[in-house]
Amino acid sequence: MKESLGVLNAQVIIAMNGKRVIEQLYSVRPDFVLIDIHLPDMSGFEILESIAEAAAERLVTVVFTSIDATREYKVMAYDKGAMDFIEKPLDIEIFVPYMLNRNEIRKTIEKFMITDGLTQVGNRRSFDDMLDYYVNRAEQSSEQKLFLVMIDIDYFKKVDDEFDHPAGDAVLKRLGQLVNAEQNDSIRFFRYGGEEFSVLMLG
Repeated sequence: MKESLGVLNAQVIIAMNGKRVIEQLYSVRPDFVLIDIHLPDMSGFEILESIAEAAAERLVTVVFTSIDATREYKVMAYDKGAMDFIEKPLDIEIFVPYMLNRNEIRKTIEKFMITDGLTQVGNRRSFDDMLDYYVNRAEQSSEQKLFLVMIDIDYFKKVDDEFDHPAGDAVLKRLGQLVNAEQNDSIRFFRYGGEEFSVLMLG
């Protein structure tokens, strides 16, 4: 499976026990998690109980798999928050398009949840989430430093008062277009609130 997904340039991480699954959820921030019910140190259901809240907040697709695809196991999986239950052995020709389909749905929902509708940059929720992620990355590397920059548009209230709110919205929208063009994996822009923007940078 890892080789098949590698052809699609997907980063695949294999965790051989439950403890590692939980660690990877917080450090790697996966989009898709496939959990076997039977693991050496704990069951898949115990893992899901530990990660369910964080997975839901981050829109991580969690799918169970097992050779024991009993009705009882399926009910438990759905009841605890799994999106699907796929019986082993996996048919890779079906699983790959299935996974891509679920990922596209996740990305569409995520975009609406973490993007400011006017400026199309990250919203406050996205800022809070990405700050935790960037802090974690900076702590794991002695060579990377995290920078936080706050931007406030001067005299913005004057624009709103003199030219009305549509003019102010046009200013914010244009700023969003400018900063969006500069974003990459190390520089992220967010609308912090009103005419305030924040920038997270790894350097």
